Amino acid sequence: MNKGEFLKIFSDRSGLKQKEADEAVKQFFLSLVEFFNQSKVEPKKVTFVSYATATVGTRAARKGRNPRNPNQVIQIAERQVIRFKVSKLLESKLNGNNKDKNNNNKVNNNNNNANKQTVNKTVVNKTVVNNKR
Repeated sequence: MNKGEFLKIFSDRSGLKQKEADEAVKQFFLSLVEFFNQSKVEPKKVTFVSYATATVGTRAARKGRNPRNPNQVIQIAERQVIRFKVSKLLESKLNGNNKDKNNNNKVNNNNNNANKQTVNKTVVNKTVVNNKR
């Protein structure tokens, strides 16, 4: 997916015109960079509850290859990068679990487990013994 395809989906979902959606996305990222540049607090971190966390990290200096001349080794300088960590809610939606984190899934799972009999198999002198709980 490229930027234009993403903006089409974003504008359809938000009700914005595609040009307005492009400006909204652009301003979001520019605001994020501006915040990180002006922030004096360490670690530089922005948390979007239920969505993601953005942090600034440092990518160490390293040696690389010149793409025009692969035999030439060049030094790549240290630089700062923005890293995103997706929230568990978005990650679960990405993996097909659309349940809201506010559901009492644990309570429902505990009730289901209480109704099931658990069988543990134990090997005693090469004989399988079933232990019911």
